[in-house]
Amino acid sequence: MAAILVAKAAFLRANPGGGGPSGPRLNAASAPPCAGKVDRAAVSSLTNCVRILASPNVPNPPPTVDILVPADCLQRQINETVQAMRKTTVLGSSDLPCIENLSFKSAGEFDVDVRVLVRLLYIAGPVGRQASILAPETIDHMYSQLLATRGAPSDGTYSIFGSCGEPAGDQLGSPEDTADRHAWYNEVADAIGDALEWLRTLFFKTAVYTLVGPPALAAAPFLVAAGVDPTDLVTPLPFADIRIPETENHRLMIESSKFLVNADIIGRLESKGYDRVDEVRADQAKVREWLLRRLQDIAANDFREYNARPYTRYSLNAVLNLHDFARVHGDAAMQTAARIVLDLSEAKFASTSNRGRRVPPFRRRSEYDGYADNFAPGGDPANFYACVEGCDHEVYRAMLLSNQAQLMPNSRVQDGAMSLLIYGATSSYRLPAPVLSNAVDRRPFQQTFRHAGVERVFQRPAFTITAGGVPTDATAAVLGKSDKSDLGVAAPTTIIPTVAGLFLGDTFRFDGVGMRDKRLANTCVADGFACGEQPVLANGFQACTEGLVSGDDELWFVSSPKCFPTDVNNPNDLRKGLGFFLAARFVACPDTFCEHGRRWGVMDIVETPEPTGEKAAASFERFKQERTAALRAIQPDANGHANYKTAAGRQIEFSLKESGPTIMSVDGAPAPPWTTAGDAVDADGRGRATLKGPGGPISIDFSDWANPRRTP
Repeated sequence: MAAILVAKAAFLRANPGGGGPSGPRLNAASAPPCAGKVDRAAVSSLTNCVRILASPNVPNPPPTVDILVPADCLQRQINETVQAMRKTTVLGSSDLPCIENLSFKSAGEFDVDVRVLVRLLYIAGPVGRQASILAPETIDHMYSQLLATRGAPSDGTYSIFGSCGEPAGDQLGSPEDTADRHAWYNEVADAIGDALEWLRTLFFKTAVYTLVGPPALAAAPFLVAAGVDPTDLVTPLPFADIRIPETENHRLMIESSKFLVNADIIGRLESKGYDRVDEVRADQAKVREWLLRRLQDIAANDFREYNARPYTRYSLNAVLNLHDFARVHGDAAMQTAARIVLDLSEAKFASTSNRGRRVPPFRRRSEYDGYADNFAPGGDPANFYACVEGCDHEVYRAMLLSNQAQLMPNSRVQDGAMSLLIYGATSSYRLPAPVLSNAVDRRPFQQTFRHAGVERVFQRPAFTITAGGVPTDATAAVLGKSDKSDLGVAAPTTIIPTVAGLFLGDTFRFDGVGMRDKRLANTCVADGFACGEQPVLANGFQACTEGLVSGDDELWFVSSPKCFPTDVNNPNDLRKGLGFFLAARFVACPDTFCEHGRRWGVMDIVETPEPTGEKAAASFERFKQERTAALRAIQPDANGHANYKTAAGRQIEFSLKESGPTIMSVDGAPAPPWTTAGDAVDADGRGRATLKGPGGPISIDFSDWANPRRTP
């Protein structure tokens, strides 16, 4: 609902006349299935906002419906809806243990709602800048009932014994209430309240660990006021408490919203000449420093939850709020910091994807790797463009930012994705020129990324080869234990054809050994070459695949022009220049370098200039003959080491060892190191980077957290 309100507010801000006579009409030309479902006579009983101007009763073709939505109606909808909202959960993660509430399922996630409401507050019109779409009573309601983030940075962890009911320290109240909390008499009251809270939670701590003495009880109010937990003085550390770390995406949502709410509070208090603004400014300075330091760390090392499913959208949208609204308060450094993080994230996606599709390693959540329990691709993550659960949010951002929807039916985004695109559609952020070029242009390049894991791609106009990466540790642990879904997951190694493919099963790939968080490393990729365990051919190219099977030794050949011929007379044919030939060999494992019952394999892929017809067929026959001899010559030793000369003439030395298939050398030179470098992005791991490509370079220097720089 909040996303819809943001869209309506943005529409009103761009079209002050709304959809009425002084503004554009909302035209639904035969597409919506709801057109004509409501009888015209019943419209007035449903709403007094919408007027249907034309709805001819013509069954074929479907009628065109013009709808007027007056500006005052849209504004009333926004205000009435916000005023009907209530806070029913708390900031931070949910379903976490909380002994003080005798519960093992905390009700969190409210920071997701606050993040969107903050966006609505700013799009509707921040204080002192322009007339707000939100009525004064609506803004009052937001502060008293909804905008629970304000003050100093929250703790990065929370205790399961105390304060876990509101781990992020939720606060509500008017801007004046926030300023008044810093008055000395309120600080005393808070200290007494904290002491009582300590006494309340003491029972749970002592029940688990030890008994507390009378001296500590007597000193409790003074120790708590000084920021000391008396339990720590009487309970042997580290057993005084058990603390749960907050996840990265929640911290970013909480602190980014806190920064913008604090800034709005300061603006409102200053406009009224209110006292005690300095204390709010002091809190804001601490939040600002936390955010800049955290954004600097992301610029240097990537998100801890890299490529996370489904949390990428939480983190990116939090950063997007900072990018769009820090400038309202004149904070150029914060806006630049946010832009740097967005640029680097989009640069990675642009260079590791093919027409908006990618199969990257990711950290959180391992169950969303796109595979069913039988190792067959299945579920929403197996659909590159579906985003119901566990989706890759960068795929949807690419549809908006670089128009990567060519392969979708009618090149149109699904209706269900519209709410996910509202953030990007209402943002001023746009891709830098070199990043946009890398996303759209099908030019040859190679790129490596290093974070907690690794990513590597080789791109040609007709295909993208992606390494599956390596498994990594979980993002956090409690008492040495971690949730397996928080581990970093190595993905399959894939060859993604440019010409077609909507599902994971439409790629040529090496599924690797193990599943989800148990999948072993997959890094055996080079230009036009990939190797690994458990090879699989693409479902979408079965009609143009030929095989030579001899027992447990198989040869396979694919000619994409047979399946997807190019219309040479159509200059707009999306298949033009995207044909390829692929050769593969799959062999049963010898029970030395890989376990008996599995298969090892290699794949060799080259582009073909012939779009279709006899020339393409003749070229394919020559390709098969040459590759048959070359593939048969592969003879791995007992350690899985082997050599192969590709169709493009490159001499590849590689290892098929199932613990981590990898490239050892190309044309006698060692494989590139696992550092962020290539034809799209170079980075030093300290916050300095260069975005490369047509329209570049763009230089980034975030080595100093207080002074992020981006040129031009």
